[in-house]
Amino acid sequence: MKKNPWIPVILISLFILILTSIPRIPTPERKIHFLDKIAHFIIYFIWGYSLARVWRMKTIRTKLFISSIIIFIILFPVSDELHQYLIPERNPSFLDWVCDIAGAITGFSIFTKWKGIRGF
Repeated sequence: MKKNPWIPVILISLFILILTSIPRIPTPERKIHFLDKIAHFIIYFIWGYSLARVWRMKTIRTKLFISSIIIFIILFPVSDELHQYLIPERNPSFLDWVCDIAGAITGFSIFTKWKGIRGF
């Protein structure tokens, strides 16, 4: 039975949405400068890496498929940040969005380069 490569993407996406729905995420007493930006980068790195698995499973990469992946990498973090407008004590942040996209692109790129996958 072939595994569906979208399952990890969906699970990680749900995990991200659950985390960003918590009004106040507990943080360590000792503040580490930009710890939240590092966390954004890491979680979206994992998300981008899992998205690259979908890329690997697709044997024919049409322009529409490539465009869809790029749009997804940009729009999911945007929707995640905008979703935080609805959560008490949470605020969307442009810098968080930049870290999200940087993490997703890095995770996606490392996986595709590591596996030697071409398509652009």
